[in-house]
Amino acid sequence: MIADFSEFTYGFALTHELINISSRIVPVAPVFPSLIQEGRQGGGYDVGIEFSGYPLFLQFKLSEHMKNNNSKEWSVYNAPYYRFGIRSSSKSNQHKLLLQLEHSRKNVFYAAPVFNKIGEINTNFFAKKIVSNSVFVHPSSIGNLLDNNE
Repeated sequence: MIADFSEFTYGFALTHELINISSRIVPVAPVFPSLIQEGRQGGGYDVGIEFSGYPLFLQFKLSEHMKNNNSKEWSVYNAPYYRFGIRSSSKSNQHKLLLQLEHSRKNVFYAAPVFNKIGEINTNFFAKKIVSNSVFVHPSSIGNLLDNNE
C-alpha cells in the first residue's frame, strides 16, 4: 500500500523534528537543493542539515506497506513489512551520488517512515515521533546497484 502523503510532507516533518530535538546548534537553514543541484556531483540528497560539527544529508523515501504473503520479500519477514524503492542506475545516478557523498562525509542516509497513512504522520508529527518511527539506511549498506531493476 502506497503512502497517503507526499515525500515532501514526510521530509518537512522529519527535518522539523530533527532540528527541534537536537542538542546541537543549527547555525544555518537546512539546504534543500534544486533537482538540478541534486543530480550533480556532491548531490543526491534531499536535505543537508548543518548541525555544528556534524553535517547530515538525507534522501527521503516513502514506504510501501506490504501486507500480502505474495509480496516479494515476504519470505524474509513472514509478516507485513515496509519497503522503499531505489531508482535504477539506468534512470538515475542518485544512489551513486549518495555513495560518493557518504564516502567523503559519512553522515548520509536514506530516510523512510515506518508508517504510510495520513493519520499516522499527523499523530507522529504532533507527538514528536517522526524520527523514532523512521528508518535510516546508509547507501553503503545497500552497496552498488548491480542491475537496472528498481
